[in-house]
Amino acid sequence: MLRSEEATPPWLTEGDTGVIPKTKGTQRPNKYRTICCLTTNYKLFTDLVADDIYGHLSSGTYLEKEQTGCRRKYLYTKDQILINKTILKGCRKRQRNLSIAWADYRKTFDSVHTHSYFSALSYTGSTR
Repeated sequence: MLRSEEATPPWLTEGDTGVIPKTKGTQRPNKYRTICCLTTNYKLFTDLVADDIYGHLSSGTYLEKEQTGCRRKYLYTKDQILINKTILKGCRKRQRNLSIAWADYRKTFDSVHTHSYFSALSYTGSTR
C-alpha cells in the first residue's frame, strides 16, 4: 500500500469523531475538544510504520542526546523539569546567574504565521 499509487481504503482511515467539553457548563466552542476513534487496523498500521521510522532514527546519529521529547523510555517533560531544577539548584549554590527560557510549541502554528515563527528561531542577534 505504501509503495503503490492506490488510494488508501476508507475503512482504514475513517473514524467516528465526537466532541468532548474541556470544562463543565461551557458555552464557547473553543472550550471543546474533538476526538476521533479510528479502527484498530489503522492504529496497528501506524504503530508499525512508527516503529520502523524510530528504528531508523535511533540507529544513526539523527537524534541529539538532549532531544528526549521523541525518544522512547524517557519521561519527557518530567526529565526536563528535574534537569532544570538540578541546574537551578547548582547555580544558586554557586551564586551564579542563570537565564532559562521555555517555549510551548503546542499551539504555535495556530496563532503565529509560520514565516514569522521560523524567522524568530533563526535570528542570531548578529548585525549582518
